[in-house]
Amino acid sequence: MKYQLLFWTLVAVSLGIDSYQPHQSQAKPAPIFQPIIEEIRDRIPSDFKMRLPASLPSVAEDLELYAFIPDDDLDVISLGASDREVFTVLVSETSDCAYEDDPLDCTVGIIGVTESISKTDIQADDLPSDSVDVTRINLGKEAQGFYFVQDEDSQFVVWKQDELVHLFITEKCSDDCVSKQELIDMARSAANEPAITSSNSGYYLF
Repeated sequence: MKYQLLFWTLVAVSLGIDSYQPHQSQAKPAPIFQPIIEEIRDRIPSDFKMRLPASLPSVAEDLELYAFIPDDDLDVISLGASDREVFTVLVSETSDCAYEDDPLDCTVGIIGVTESISKTDIQADDLPSDSVDVTRINLGKEAQGFYFVQDEDSQFVVWKQDELVHLFITEKCSDDCVSKQELIDMARSAANEPAITSSNSGYYLF
């Protein structure tokens, strides 16, 4: 999937439905993320919080998925007159994706967190101008955001929480992919579970 341009476009404009019931608090992130929890704590900036989904959609049941963190702890991107740092976890169907020249070429999902650039909630006008199927979503715990599609084959959920902007990105297709509702459900589970904080922050949220 051609995520790279889409990802930077999303973050550059980021500020900061509902049949799903959130899991009980204190649940842990989905099993594919367990091997990298300590690595996240070691590498995430002390002022960031990573939110991972507690479960994955049914389409993932028959897949071997692997979560990893890119070699660079943070990517720095330009947002107008200022820069923003983004911390990401990538999900792949291949165990060696992390060692590819461009891991985004074999990535099937992106989970990210970056600084908010506004004190207000994200608004539809803040999304990329070519966004379609824009849907406002309430993820609970005062987490408000949007689902939208860009370039027809990539779908996004972006929301503001903890004074940070969180985002999920997956492929959009007609079948054998994560559905719109499933992506929203994943984001809702992440928003309602304790966040992962830096081992340098002095405390854990789970």
